[in-house]
Amino acid sequence: MAMRRTYSQVKFVNWVVFFLSVVISVAIVIFTTVIKKMGLFPHLTIAPYLGYYGIIVLVITIIFSTMISSMKKCAATIQEMFDCDVLHIPWSELKVGKPVGRENVFKASRYYKKRNKNDEFINWYLNKDYHANENILALLCHAKNFGWDKAQRDVMSKIYFITMLLSFLVLLAYGLWSKSSLEDFLFYIVFMLPFFRHVIMLYVENNKSINRIMRVKDFIEKKIQNIKISGIINDDILSHDLRSIQDEVYAHRSTSNPVPNCLHRFMRKNNEAIYDDYFEENLKILPR
Repeated sequence: MAMRRTYSQVKFVNWVVFFLSVVISVAIVIFTTVIKKMGLFPHLTIAPYLGYYGIIVLVITIIFSTMISSMKKCAATIQEMFDCDVLHIPWSELKVGKPVGRENVFKASRYYKKRNKNDEFINWYLNKDYHANENILALLCHAKNFGWDKAQRDVMSKIYFITMLLSFLVLLAYGLWSKSSLEDFLFYIVFMLPFFRHVIMLYVENNKSINRIMRVKDFIEKKIQNIKISGIINDDILSHDLRSIQDEVYAHRSTSNPVPNCLHRFMRKNNEAIYDDYFEENLKILPR
């Protein structure tokens, strides 16, 4: 609960930055275009005010970016505490640092406790009990975790790409329809740059996250295949591998932008079905 609440706060701050740096910038373009087309306030000089606004937004973005980075690290640390407890993985103070204090975890979790939204957090990794080696189950849980995340980020990549493409085509179509001069069209482009920059950065960052997920997921699947072939479980080696995987999990969570809650809820039923089957099929073959 505390982890989900902290990630939700990260998403809220991201939306504030998006509104200030993107939505208002686009609104300024539309407002200025309407004024010019209607011939209102012909002697009004807007450029200096736009410059001031740009500086203010830049400062706010820098401050909020620092906040977002700190909040993501806090959320990732709370989730690390959960994983290490549930999956019985040793804590890595060198990689993660100190655990988040209990009072901070309690404060963050109160939002869901007050609203009795406990159902969303039941059976977080496993939907039922399995009689299998503890380390094997932890390995499969990591595979499930990364599989869920990749499925959601694949959808986000498509949304970002379509948004960029449609926005540019709409802007180009408007320029041709209104027979705007090159100067006017460049004006639109300049003040739409925050929007394009924001979406492009999200797209690039999301693809980097997908590449990291694929690299770690391939490593996990390779370990699973090796155990299937050998029929031997070496708990010492597997424990070391699990801690290495957990390091990558923490690095991924503390740097990547979280996926919207609505997308997680929308895809949950399908992802649950996929990874219930994934567990069943692998546990038929893996040694116990």
